[in-house]
Amino acid sequence: MGERTDGGSADAGLVAALTAVGRRIVGEREPAAAVVLSARHDRLLVRYGDAVLKAHAPGTDPAQLALRLRLAADPRLSDSLLAPLPIPGADAPGLLTQARGRLVSAWPVGIPLYPEDPTAVPETAVDDLPWEQAAALLARLHAVPPRGPVPPARVRRGVERAMAKLSGLPASAGNDPAVGEVLAAYATLPPGETAGTHRGAGTGPGPGPGARPCSSHTHTARTTHTTRMTHYSTRVPPTPTAGGVLVHGDWHLGQLLRLDGQGLRIIDVDDLGAGDPVWDLARPAAWYAAGVLAPAAWGRFLRGYTAAGGRAVPPDADPWPVLDAPARALAVAYAANAVADSVLTGVPLDSVSRAFVDCCRRMRRL
Repeated sequence: MGERTDGGSADAGLVAALTAVGRRIVGEREPAAAVVLSARHDRLLVRYGDAVLKAHAPGTDPAQLALRLRLAADPRLSDSLLAPLPIPGADAPGLLTQARGRLVSAWPVGIPLYPEDPTAVPETAVDDLPWEQAAALLARLHAVPPRGPVPPARVRRGVERAMAKLSGLPASAGNDPAVGEVLAAYATLPPGETAGTHRGAGTGPGPGPGARPCSSHTHTARTTHTTRMTHYSTRVPPTPTAGGVLVHGDWHLGQLLRLDGQGLRIIDVDDLGAGDPVWDLARPAAWYAAGVLAPAAWGRFLRGYTAAGGRAVPPDADPWPVLDAPARALAVAYAANAVADSVLTGVPLDSVSRAFVDCCRRMRRL
């Protein structure tokens, strides 16, 4: 985990408890001051020496998190996923402990590639980002068959939380046209189907590698057909299963960490598990669909993924029959979060947020 700060005040008692866990890991040979890297309502990151302690969200299932940490510690994933640090005295598998009623894991120190909000990337910096490397990390992650029981990847969580946030706005927010656009787009995601399993069956031809499914270019001769999206959710068993494809579950640019002398690694295992790997490509696909990510950068990412053997999309065919439903679902989620924040703070939507709302408008008209 890396040097990053964001808003929110840290619970001093929890910071002290995490610092104590840090001492168990690095010892007193190099006494260090604790540094709060990130404080949010659902998690706290504290650096102590060469370790970063993470207090996971209240209510996190300890058995499921232990399985996720065990997966992340698999040496076969060492070239793609950041491995947790052992915690002396921790319960089996030695990677998870508790502090002030919160589950705590420990991680190596690194430098985040970019902010947690991937839409904060300046347009001038897009071409400089290591899209091919990032895509290759995902391809390697998806290629390793997991051993033992595997929890379900929580690919739906971001969409569910975003819509809950939007639905929880005051009744007066219903007069905001942007709220209506997002809710209408969300309603176009029909229940009862599973994204990624139909691989385009019943949806007609996709928009193709050079077109954006939510952009103004969708109204072409190729895509004026009536689109029936597959459902954004993934049907996964409520309990761990054996095998399947290992999926990060919440991948974006903020989930990349640069380790000294080792290159990039993927971080954050809170949603790691078995699922459809197409969801790990869905966020950049949503950025591209909304016009936030440039075609050149999207092409580099997609080519990097398939060149590295990625299995989520066909290497020599139109990827959009596979990407369409998850990309639309995450575009809706981005818009929902942005609109809810705008209503709650009174701050107008910025150009990026407006792009996702516009994407929702076009989506429901297809």
